[in-house]
Amino acid sequence: MAVWRKMGLLLGMLASGSVWASPLMVHPEVSWGSNPIRNFSDSMPYGETRFVLEVPEGQQFVMTTFMENVEALELRLDGVVKLDEWALSQSYFRQGESRIAIPAGTVVEVFNTGRNGPDPKLFYIEGYFAAENDLHRYWNGLTVGTGLHEIFTNAESEPLLVRTIILGSSQCAIYIDGTMVLDMQFLMDTKNAFQHRRGQLLVPSGSALQLGSPVGANCEYLMEGDFVRP
Repeated sequence: MAVWRKMGLLLGMLASGSVWASPLMVHPEVSWGSNPIRNFSDSMPYGETRFVLEVPEGQQFVMTTFMENVEALELRLDGVVKLDEWALSQSYFRQGESRIAIPAGTVVEVFNTGRNGPDPKLFYIEGYFAAENDLHRYWNGLTVGTGLHEIFTNAESEPLLVRTIILGSSQCAIYIDGTMVLDMQFLMDTKNAFQHRRGQLLVPSGSALQLGSPVGANCEYLMEGDFVRP
């Protein structure tokens, strides 16, 4: 009988639409009794910017999912493009595995560039609020030429683990302090660990994470990493 009373209470809470936190949630919770998960979706005309949220003080918003109906949108933080059309069009963002940490006070917006036609574009964003920390890092951009391009230099005392690496060309390779550690074509297999945020490439304190193409290919990239802290 006690079990059925508990089931009735649970169903009553769901029916009432109350916001509540569950110990079974897969994302960190800000505090017991509140639900940190947020979802945003909208339709955007060509050339328009859509306000999504302003991150509250004392918190960060960790974006886990971004979906669009076609490759056309940019994620802007305080008016600056932080994730471009190429990055957001990757299937990685549809899997809910990303951890793009957006700090307190930041205004998050989505912009419709008009790519793939002038018709309205659709987007869906999912993520969660958490206490502020500086564990997560991400990098997105384009490198050109045969030289090595520095993506990140670890100036902290703790090592950083590169968890995600997504490249736009099979002619690009990853280096640590000038030494190739992931050869060309290693990362093009969609089943590799770095396409599912399960890579653990170590960047020690003082070391540099680099990207290059021995044949001079243009290298679009998206990378994420986490500091290793006790």
